Amino acid sequence: MDIKIGLLFSTTGTMSVTEEGQYKAALLAINEINDSGGIMGRKLTPVHRNICSDPLIAAKETESLLNEGINLLVGLYTSASRKSVLPVIDKYDCLLFYPTQYEGEEQHPNIFYCGPLPNQLLLDYIPWITQNLGKTFHLIGSDYIYPREMNKLIYQLTESNGGSVVNESYIPLGETMFSNEIKKIQQKRPDVIFSTLVGGSAVAFYKEYYKSNLQVPIASTITAETEVCALPTKYMVGHYSCFPYFNSIESKENKELKQKFKANYGTEMISSAMENAYNSVHLMAKALKIANCLDVHLIKKNIAGLTFQAPQGEIIFDQYNQHLWLHSRIGQVKDNGTFQIIWESNKPLKPLPFSVQSENLGYLDKNFEESLAENTQLIHELKKATSFFPHPIIFFDSSGMMLDIFDSNLKDFFKTEQFEFGLLVWTNKFLKNSGITKAFLEKEISFSVGSEHENQFLKDWITFGIPIKNKNKFYGVLGVFINNMSDFNLEFYSTLIHALQIVTQNCIDIIDKTKDSIFLYELLNDISNHFEQALLVKKGGNLLFKNNKAEQLINAKNELILNLYRENFDDITHFKRQSYMSESRKNFNVEIIPAHDYRYVYIKELEQNKRNLKKNQQKRSLLLEDIIGTNPRFLDAVSHAQTASKNSANVLILGESGTGKEVFARAIHNESSRKDKPFIAINCAAINENLLTSELFGYVEGAFTGAKKGGSPGKFEQANEGTLFLDEIGDTHPDLQATLLRVLQEKEITRVGGHKTIPIDVRIIAATNKNLSQEIAYKGSFRSDLYYRLNVFTIELIPLKDRKDDIHELANHFLLEFATKESGTIKIISNEALNCLKKHDWPGNIRELRNVIERAYYLSELEEEILIDHLPRSIYSSSIQEHTTLVQQDSIKSVEDIKRLNQIEEREKILNTLIEFKGNISKSSQHLGVSRNTLYKKIKEYNLNI
Repeated sequence: MDIKIGLLFSTTGTMSVTEEGQYKAALLAINEINDSGGIMGRKLTPVHRNICSDPLIAAKETESLLNEGINLLVGLYTSASRKSVLPVIDKYDCLLFYPTQYEGEEQHPNIFYCGPLPNQLLLDYIPWITQNLGKTFHLIGSDYIYPREMNKLIYQLTESNGGSVVNESYIPLGETMFSNEIKKIQQKRPDVIFSTLVGGSAVAFYKEYYKSNLQVPIASTITAETEVCALPTKYMVGHYSCFPYFNSIESKENKELKQKFKANYGTEMISSAMENAYNSVHLMAKALKIANCLDVHLIKKNIAGLTFQAPQGEIIFDQYNQHLWLHSRIGQVKDNGTFQIIWESNKPLKPLPFSVQSENLGYLDKNFEESLAENTQLIHELKKATSFFPHPIIFFDSSGMMLDIFDSNLKDFFKTEQFEFGLLVWTNKFLKNSGITKAFLEKEISFSVGSEHENQFLKDWITFGIPIKNKNKFYGVLGVFINNMSDFNLEFYSTLIHALQIVTQNCIDIIDKTKDSIFLYELLNDISNHFEQALLVKKGGNLLFKNNKAEQLINAKNELILNLYRENFDDITHFKRQSYMSESRKNFNVEIIPAHDYRYVYIKELEQNKRNLKKNQQKRSLLLEDIIGTNPRFLDAVSHAQTASKNSANVLILGESGTGKEVFARAIHNESSRKDKPFIAINCAAINENLLTSELFGYVEGAFTGAKKGGSPGKFEQANEGTLFLDEIGDTHPDLQATLLRVLQEKEITRVGGHKTIPIDVRIIAATNKNLSQEIAYKGSFRSDLYYRLNVFTIELIPLKDRKDDIHELANHFLLEFATKESGTIKIISNEALNCLKKHDWPGNIRELRNVIERAYYLSELEEEILIDHLPRSIYSSSIQEHTTLVQQDSIKSVEDIKRLNQIEEREKILNTLIEFKGNISKSSQHLGVSRNTLYKKIKEYNLNI
């Protein structure tokens, strides 16, 4: 069953000039992921909704998608659309990957913000403008949230850099007449026009500006390649924009993206907003792979710290705030319609969604970020629950730090008093003797009226502090500000505040219940994965839960499981007749147990089906989607192999021994048009060079002493119409290289000792662990003409030491393989053992890892977990070294660690000796230099089953 992804982009309306490109970029990313094998063996299926550049339609179409059971969304462009969708996201508990720059000041727990923030666009851009273009600004923007919020920051930045704003205008969305604005600019004569116009308005403004013959440069954080393309280039030349990404970036990833985009859509013109959408889909896919399920809470749990090698460079999800570390670049439009990059940051910039602070715009410290991340869900619930309340509210955490202001007007009002995110209630004179400070001290509802405040600015205000707490924990204080001294009624406001206290208590209960639900879900997941049966939990027509065995059966596209996945088990009358239903269907035993509105569906494979499944797995051809790995460089190789499989060009696979060159060659063959014809492999380094010629080309009767009667066909003939895999081609003799070249050119062979030519139709996939270009240039040991004949399509496999992020997935794959092979227990690998594997350099690459896991699987016997002592000493010796160092640094803490690791080493030595002498106690004790009794004690101590 495919994984459906909801795409929310406008293909009509004023925003379509930008969003249509985002939609195409998202589709391209989905196609790339599907071409690389999909997620969990399942394809991504895009389901698009045209939101028509309208926030109300955006909310309606979002709910339509969620009603179809789709809980993963990508899209939306304007902040108005995003905010209109927030209640729907809350209602359905889905995830939105938002691929657009926005004004910040938000951290919704179910949104991952994949576009740049104001600090990533402006903190370097405005100083650069004041130094290079001028100090007086005319601000013009579309009339919605983002331009207005951006301009607040621009005001502060221009002032702090010695500049000023001479005019500020907001234009209705979709407006195309700008003659009055041009007159204002001519009157004010600014040094710079700063535009936050969007969509068709931006295009119309540049056009009218050009006709006016104004010579003032335009700077923007909106105008990108999509807008440049919508006009003749002359209208745009010389103007400036700032984005994380420009089409002209010379990275390998960007060149490949442009090539693919052109192949699919006929243009290379990609904007920053489009790259955001492309990155959003890939980041979502990585999160899904790590979570290995579609559960929203488990996906969210694995987002922090996630990285992606994007066309702009490496990007990273921040540890605390659900935003991305992104690059910053300033570009100027050239004559050819592209941007010349004239400044760029030397690394990704930290996202600061709550970064606007007084005059110096300082960075918020780590304590603020950690506290905000910890309290995000509570703040979110409080904002929803207090939306009815007619007065401004501020949230302070348990330490007295101000984390959020629920009313933007209050935020602007108090800026004049240095009222900033991150301030501490104890050190802020503004709040001294306020109801908020009293609430912290007394842990009870408190208030101060007018002159009771020490700060005269609050003489016309009433401040209430409402403690947020339950029996076990103090969360902080809600500060309420009421500017209504003339009509103050203590009894009325006391009732109102106590109602608000009840609301806060309900919010805490919701948070606690949510945490309990997540814990119980994870507990059910952990426990049910030890069941022999697959487990599906359904309510109505909705699937609420599936364990790993059910996931495996669904991914294997088992017909029965897919039917059960889709079936509705709500036939109440049937279940009144019996408490459960048990039956056999196609080699599975299915048991359905009702419990209130839920149905527990247990599926157990019958032994015959397990044998058939094992047999089918052995027969099944290896495909590229079966190749394990999520490392970006490795996925590049898989993508190249996908392309190679679609044609018959010769392929050269480069990589160290054990990296899986033959696996790739077989998968390319199995996905090619030659898949029903032979795949013949030969290791050129493993056969004597005198015999290799006859192995490849065959021989006729009497060609040499010992030749078979009637002769014998060679590998080329055996592979006719199929694929011949020449492994370690770099080790062949120059004379054989010349013969191979002639065969590739003439497509015919002659058997050894014969004269008759035999036509052949063979695709060559060659592989080597040598650098053939160096062999040609420096040693002359490989023919350059043969190299170029073979090197039509190159695939480079990276060594395992450079893709250690794949070790966990590979280890699990091998453990499942051995469990299937032996009909044994599916085992997991402990974190300690996994850390050891990741520290090893793997000179033998994946082949070495497979051998290590196979050995560990058998040594672990009946245990369900692979531990560090099941690994070879060469693997965990580095860990012993590290622990020894730790003992020297902290002897009290680590002596037990060294003792344990010495025991592991002793157990390993005893175990290896017993294996070497096939369990013979006498020989083993002699070899170890201990008595038989001592050896028996050690065998019992270490629980060794001989």
